[in-house]
Amino acid sequence: MEQPYLHNDHGFWTFVQPAITEKIFDVYYRAADIAGTDPKNAEMLYKAIIEGCGNGHLDAIIQLGALFFETERHIEGNAMMHKAHQVAQQSIPKEFKPGKHKIEWGFMANRPLLRAFHAGGLEYMKEEQYRKALEVFLFLLKVNPNDNQGVRMLLPECYLYLEEYEEVLALGKKFKDDWSADIAFGRVLALYKLNRHDEAKEQFIKAKTDHPNVAAELQKSRHTFPDAQEDYPSFGGGVIIGGRQEAYYYWERHKDFWDKDKELKKFIKAL
Repeated sequence: MEQPYLHNDHGFWTFVQPAITEKIFDVYYRAADIAGTDPKNAEMLYKAIIEGCGNGHLDAIIQLGALFFETERHIEGNAMMHKAHQVAQQSIPKEFKPGKHKIEWGFMANRPLLRAFHAGGLEYMKEEQYRKALEVFLFLLKVNPNDNQGVRMLLPECYLYLEEYEEVLALGKKFKDDWSADIAFGRVLALYKLNRHDEAKEQFIKAKTDHPNVAAELQKSRHTFPDAQEDYPSFGGGVIIGGRQEAYYYWERHKDFWDKDKELKKFIKAL
């Protein structure tokens, strides 16, 4: 059965999925629509799509993986995400050179491929395979420098676990206009670990100015999930950017760094 592939169209690289994926467009969106209310039937539809497309429908594989996660079947979910990533890897021809050649998010056809790589990288992070996760995320940055998926915000965590603190600082220079808490507070951690405590202090104060709720969360002794009432505007629901819930989620993802080092905890509380 036909498999997806990356095609060079006069210098523009586009991801091509089997023609059958277009024929079952409505079935895929039907599955997506009912996934939250009728996961059992959504699962059946996704499986039928994947079988019918011979693993050629990457979004169906990813969505089935997400459905497995939502229904507490994490082993199956992990397998689906790695499967999508593997199919995506196999679609890249040998003549494609990351960095020299691009797979731009702006081409709608490319998004399933980029999503599959992103999903694979996230699974490597869950498995604490940070070197492999970095390889995936750095590949994505090379092929889609605009970084519509925000993978740059995942790099500090990978480098910190690998104790590559200079690389964290290099990110701050490379993405100097980035506003994310991940890069801002990642620099604090890197400077502290490198025993550059005066600079770490300055960076924490700077990061606190941009992300006051994150700084406040990190300085707490006890952490509880805040309610949804915020003094920040909401853009279509979900977690509010700059809000206390976002700050809590940042702490939850990075608590291994901020809470286990008692001296670091004392250091930031003193600020």
